[in-house]
Amino acid sequence: RPDWVDLEFEIKEGGANGQVLFGGGVNSNTGPFLSISLTKPNFDLFNPPTSWGSAMSEILEGRAFSGGGQNLKMFLAPGTNFSMYSVNFSEPDLLKEQIDRTSLNFHAGKTLFYLPSHDETKSSSNLRFGRHFGRHLSVWAGPESNRTTIGGLDGGAPALVVESEGTHRASGIGMGVSWNSIADPFAPIDGSKASFSHRRVGGPFGGDWSLNSTTLLGEKYFPIAKDDYGRSWVVATKGRVQYAHETGGLGGVPFPERFHLGGHGSVRGFDYRGIGPREGGFALGGEATWNTSLELRFPVMSSKVSGAIDEMEYVRGAFWLDAGSVGESLSDFGKTRIAAGFGIRVRIPFMPQLPLSFDFGWPLQQEDWDDTSVFAFSLGKF
Repeated sequence: RPDWVDLEFEIKEGGANGQVLFGGGVNSNTGPFLSISLTKPNFDLFNPPTSWGSAMSEILEGRAFSGGGQNLKMFLAPGTNFSMYSVNFSEPDLLKEQIDRTSLNFHAGKTLFYLPSHDETKSSSNLRFGRHFGRHLSVWAGPESNRTTIGGLDGGAPALVVESEGTHRASGIGMGVSWNSIADPFAPIDGSKASFSHRRVGGPFGGDWSLNSTTLLGEKYFPIAKDDYGRSWVVATKGRVQYAHETGGLGGVPFPERFHLGGHGSVRGFDYRGIGPREGGFALGGEATWNTSLELRFPVMSSKVSGAIDEMEYVRGAFWLDAGSVGESLSDFGKTRIAAGFGIRVRIPFMPQLPLSFDFGWPLQQEDWDDTSVFAFSLGKF
């Protein structure tokens, strides 16, 4: 068309070329930790420095390892009870397709968990190829490799833990599908999230353990009213089902692959791993679990921020009801545990990466051997 003209844009990297965050926190599940996080958005693996002598200046100025649209994140979080170290690299648009796109993600990590009954170290790596359909739906699949070491056993450690002592290796493949239309994870107003994932470990892929493990997650948010400031009251629902099945002749799923319930992010009103049978006072977990949560969330404190129409919420409250159970199969769950309580969520304006969460809850239905806890909290999160 003669009334159309060609437009040419010259662009350059905007804002910071990377971010280093120092922080820490504590929660009622895994204790205190310190953290160092290095994030490099718009990373480019294939744009190295022109020379090693100028490498640092080129990286800091955004002339090297920049411009490819990839993401790189390194995370170190040593703690007294739980430590995590990981590196993640992702190419969100491998074939440059924009909206409907193919992605590539590589993850390598190590966790160290010091439990009352034993010490547990896990090293893992995986490579995932994904396909995104629009902005919300995606599928993925890829190989994984795992190494688990059980040691430092307490004298009264359960037989399940003793049987898993030593170092065990297993390879396999994972796959899944997910949907996510939630815009603000801190204060979601509407939208939903659902995912299905399955792992096949050992067997034809090699290793010391052979099992199938499946997880189904879902959450949905319903806005029910708005106050005079335009802030929403929201009903939030969440649910999770997990199931694992050993296929190699061990007679059961190894202890590190079993599931546990209780504590922050699970069924509140109970201690961390406080739901289910115990041996010598130590939690055994189960090969199947389910839990669900219903919350009424409401605004408490907010303020206007530059460049935004709606107020930014810094404090939200909630009344909640949690339920769940642990079993040895999907048809063999114990009594349903139920707890109710209230909580506060805080987002510090100048430290949004350090969310605070406090919950107070009381069991309404429990078993005699369960461990309960009125208070669960998280200051910062992994």
